[in-house]
Amino acid sequence: MIILPASFIAQYKLMIALGLANTWMGYILILIAGGLPISILIMRGFFASQPKELEEAAAIEAASLLGTFWRIILPLAKPGLVAVAVIQAMHVWNEYLMALVLFNDSSLMPVQRGLTNFVSAETPQQQILLAASVIAVLPIVIFYAIAQRNIVSGLSAGALK
Repeated sequence: MIILPASFIAQYKLMIALGLANTWMGYILILIAGGLPISILIMRGFFASQPKELEEAAAIEAASLLGTFWRIILPLAKPGLVAVAVIQAMHVWNEYLMALVLFNDSSLMPVQRGLTNFVSAETPQQQILLAASVIAVLPIVIFYAIAQRNIVSGLSAGALK
């Protein structure tokens, strides 16, 4: 239960040791590792709430374990998967600090880090910053609007057990 910024030094040293510092691959691996705990927690609760009778019925019909998961359990897990996808997409889209720590090259910076280029003490460009902020927020708002009906059902279904 360590807050994420407390692990930045260890993650940065690990990325240097692996030769992944200042690369997209290192950044993506850190974001995946940071998103796994909440994703596993949500999906574990969701799968635990599924009735065992479905798996037993599939076993009676001679379905393999992989076939049962692929054809029965995974389609029922769609709301949970969508909820996890939206939560992780919002986390990745709004990530700022790790990019600041990991990247030295400004061309690798994500959108939110690029918005800071419009902030300056001597020439305030608030109109441009606000327009750029709207453009930066638009993709995640559209994604959320498309997936919103599955979010509440996915989160509430995963919280039952």
